[in-house]
Amino acid sequence: MRRLMTAKPARFVVRRLLRRVGVALCLLLAASWTLTQAAFCLDWSLTASSAEGWAGWSGWDWLELLVLLPLIVTPLLVGGLFLVARAGWRSVAAWVGAVAAGIGLEALTVRVGLPRPWVWLALTIGFLAAGGSMAVVLIRAQRFAWHVGVRR
Repeated sequence: MRRLMTAKPARFVVRRLLRRVGVALCLLLAASWTLTQAAFCLDWSLTASSAEGWAGWSGWDWLELLVLLPLIVTPLLVGGLFLVARAGWRSVAAWVGAVAAGIGLEALTVRVGLPRPWVWLALTIGFLAAGGSMAVVLIRAQRFAWHVGVRR
């Protein structure tokens, strides 16, 4: 007997498409946040003098650090949680840890005047590492969920 091939219901196709779009959007948010912060810190490592401190910060620097970047981080955290939740609690813990590392670096950037240029360079490396870990956790969680057959 030959089985007739049936098409998948439309809801499964739509869910898969939305999941892929969600992953792409989350990766885009993580990359934009990471590269913006890394460029900001790298710029300050090359141009900041130790005497200026916070007095050398322009209005754009404060706007970028306190308004624009939290508007990126919050959807990144929430959207990523929905995407990695299918892969289990370890993926959720890794995602929260990666985002928390980035938020901690951002808080350190705001909290301390950071008088030495090498500190800004270290923060640049930290932001790149945090963004890379976000991307790795998101991609690994999607692959894990696919391979173990968790297809909600």
